Formats: sequence, structure tokens, C-alpha cells
Amino acid sequence: MPDPNGGGNAGGGSGSFLMGGGAGGGATGAAGGGAGGGATGAAGPGAGGGATGAAGAGNPPSLTSLIPEAYREKEWVKQNTKDPESFFKFVDNLDATIGKKGVILPGEKATPEEITAFHSAIGVPPKAEDYEFVNIDELKDAKRIPETDVAVKKLMHEVGTPKLAAQKLQAGFERLMFEEHKKVLAQNKALDDAFDKTTSKIFGDKKDQVVANAKKLMQENAPSEVLALVDNLDNNALIVLTAALDGIASKYIKEDTFRGGPGGGTSGADSYEALSAQQRTLMRDPAFSDYKHIDHQKVMDQNTAIMTKMRQVKK
Repeated sequence: MPDPNGGGNAGGGSGSFLMGGGAGGGATGAAGGGAGGGATGAAGPGAGGGATGAAGAGNPPSLTSLIPEAYREKEWVKQNTKDPESFFKFVDNLDATIGKKGVILPGEKATPEEITAFHSAIGVPPKAEDYEFVNIDELKDAKRIPETDVAVKKLMHEVGTPKLAAQKLQAGFERLMFEEHKKVLAQNKALDDAFDKTTSKIFGDKKDQVVANAKKLMQENAPSEVLALVDNLDNNALIVLTAALDGIASKYIKEDTFRGGPGGGTSGADSYEALSAQQRTLMRDPAFSDYKHIDHQKVMDQNTAIMTKMRQVKK
């Protein structure tokens, strides 16, 4: 019977030999060949390559270095490639707007259809008649002149004015013209007040009759185109003219046919109050503030004539 210890030792010896050889081979093969190879591989190509890769990852190429030469000078590139975050935000915004319809400005060679589409997009009405004009508060009771409104609406439509903008332009322009004329009226009133004060000082209680005499002589003897020029005279010239005409009336014209006689004095229609009322009515005429109106000059001439009369009679 085999000795169990001896057999065990033999087995151990054999086992030691096999394990020794196996372990040795394993150690040599795995450790030497495998581990050694692994170590060599890691330390050599593997580790070496890894070390090289790690060093490269620490200094990546800049974003701008990746931009093709043909795009580097474009403004959108310069503005959106300062860093990766800026670039991707730019791309994200572009992606969000893809497919959305916007207002396209027509170019020099735009077709009528493209221009019409642009006008429609910014609020230009389909037809000039679709514009709506309203009176400003200062002239709320005045009647509008259809012919002028039609012409202005046509012009605004031709240049592509949006509907809301057209209404604001119309109201703003009419208010501007009204305010400018108010300044003229204020200046004329100041002149009239100064004329009254000076003539009262020079002629005293006879001032009203003196002015009436001068007015009557001018109206009866001067042509209308000359009367229109009276309004351009300054107060000093008017006072000299008034005094001269009164002297002529006193010296050469019978008093009963001139002062208080037939045709003498100031009629109700030519009183200052009546003339002032006529002027206020005239100011409410749309042609008064619309210099493009076909009757604008006619209304201005009427206003000049009224103002001439107002400066010749007592306020």
C-alpha cells in the first residue's frame, strides 16, 4: 500500500512540479509573458500611447483653427465663434427659427408680387381707399375735402405707408399746420394791439373815425391786388398812411357824404367782430391747413383779405 505521506509528497512533488511549472509558466507566461507583455505593452505602446494621448487632450485645437478659410472673415463667424458656447447657442437659435416666416425686404429687382407681399406684411392696406383719416380735435367740426383726402391716400399707398402710420401722419401734419397758423394769428393780433395803442395815442378820441376814413378811401380807390399788400406794411407805415388819408378826407371830401353820411362808417358785415367770425369759419375749412388742397391758395387769399380789413377797423 503506498505510503500516504510519500504518495502525498510525490503527489505534492508532482503537484509542486506541475504547479511550480504551471505557476512558473503562468508567472512567466502571464507575469513574464502576459504581465510582462502587458506591462511592456502598457509601458510601451499602451502606456506610451496613453501618455501621449493624455498630453494632447490637455491642449485641444482652438475652435477658430477649425474654420475653413473661406468663412473666417464673415461677420457672423467672427461674432459667434469666440468660444464653443457662443457657437452652439448661435446654431441653436438658427435651428429654432428654421421654417418660421418673416418679412422679406424686396430688393432692387423685386417683382410686383414680392413688393405687394412686403406691403401686406407691414400693414399697407390693399387699396388707397382703405386708409381712414379723422379730424384733429382742434378742427373736429370742420368738413373734410374729399378730393384732397383721395389724393393724399393715393400718395401714401404708392409709397407703401402702413395704415396706422398713415393716420398718424395725416393727423400730425394737420395739427402742425394748425399750430403754425395759430402763431401767425397771434403775431397779427400783437400787431393789431400795438396799432390800436399807437393810433389812440396819436389821434385820441378821433382814432376810430380816422381809421374808418383811411379804410374807406383805400377800399374805394385802391384795386384789390393793392389792398392785399396793405397787410405787409408795418405799423409805422400803416399809421402814416392812415394819417395822410384822413387828412385828404378832411380837406377835400364833404363830411356829410364821407363821415357818417351815405356810405360812411363801418357796416355790420365789416365790423371787427364780424370779420373775426369770418376768419374763424375760414380756419375750419380743411383747405386752410392743407397746403396740398386744390383750394388752399384761394382760402389763403380770402384770409389775407379778411386780415387786411381787420387791421383797418377797430377791434
